Amino acid sequence: MTKKPPVVYISYCRSSAEDTAFAKQLAERLRGDGVRSLLDVWELRPGMDIVKWYAYALFESDVAILLASRNVIKNDFRQHAGLDDLMELQEVSVERALIRLIPLLFPGVLTQYLPKPFKGRFGIKIEPQNPELGYEELLDALLERKPRIAPTLRERNPSSRDPLQSVFLKRLTLSNFRRAQQLELVRSEAAPDRTSGPGQWTILLGDNGTGKSSVLWAIGMGLLDRDLVQAILPSISSPLIQFGHSECSVQVTETSTTYHVQLTKQQGREAIAASSASPDFMIFGYGTSRGSAFGGPQRSVELDRPLNAINTLYAIPTNLVHAETWIEGLERNALKAGEATESDQLFQNVCDVLKSVLPGIDEIVLDEERIRFIGPSVGDCTIDSLSDGYATTLGWMAQLNT
Repeated sequence: MTKKPPVVYISYCRSSAEDTAFAKQLAERLRGDGVRSLLDVWELRPGMDIVKWYAYALFESDVAILLASRNVIKNDFRQHAGLDDLMELQEVSVERALIRLIPLLFPGVLTQYLPKPFKGRFGIKIEPQNPELGYEELLDALLERKPRIAPTLRERNPSSRDPLQSVFLKRLTLSNFRRAQQLELVRSEAAPDRTSGPGQWTILLGDNGTGKSSVLWAIGMGLLDRDLVQAILPSISSPLIQFGHSECSVQVTETSTTYHVQLTKQQGREAIAASSASPDFMIFGYGTSRGSAFGGPQRSVELDRPLNAINTLYAIPTNLVHAETWIEGLERNALKAGEATESDQLFQNVCDVLKSVLPGIDEIVLDEERIRFIGPSVGDCTIDSLSDGYATTLGWMAQLNT
């Protein structure tokens, strides 16, 4: 049976001649690829009820696309084709017509500044001067040509480890890893063996340039899942195998098990030669470029990429969860679920923890525009006015809780 082609409604800034021309070009190309595109300049006729036509278009469509240019942010929403009606009909259209909302993000446009129905939604970047960069991705999404399928989950032997038991690093052995030709670090037997309580730390101290980051990199390589190590190797800018050698090795011994990885050079590239099974505890890695709670246009919520948990450790540019989007999502779920629900309690708990972790903040206020922090240490400010220390702490918390 041939699958019915999707119907797409395109919303754009009518006051912009450039946006109007691009909307026509996109709609024509989609139709040429088998996607029925509804555009007001083709459908509306003198005497027709505009609002009724927009309502028909929305309920007829499977997907609503917003051409998210800078004009969308600068101009009145009512200058956008059907956008005001989309805002009014969003709840009905989403719940009853199962319509999907996809923003096409023009350069420099952030999802958190888009009109409410599209705000914070995962979008597709597109370049009007070179639409090929985003068009195929859009077509894949509309026609479901390349469904995202997670890798097969590998079964793991049930762990006998107490989930509340602390994990201690006992020994680290490096061979030809970065600047360390041979290195062995052993945890002192005189250290108190307090394995029953949370909050235990192993602290590594040293002057700049003595190899602290190399030690952290090695621990990550030794403990991470083999697939993650293989995925991250091409993105690391500096070689892991010491100059003049063809392979390196890392051994990490924790409370009860030893893990290892061996890297080798293959056709000029570093690859895994051997590795052990990954551990049964969670691993997060933050390096000197760990980021904070806010930033540039790439700061979006990305929860489907395990590399995000350790990318910054290896100086690979990445972004922590956008904290403002995260908090707004918690509030939205709480409002939808109602008072005294699990979602409401979670939101309240997060706000209480934030106030306790960030000294001098007594109140967190969410209005229609922004999240504001109020207290003697910050006055009354938005999230992007917080100090680097506060923003970094907030970024960590959002990342760890998602």
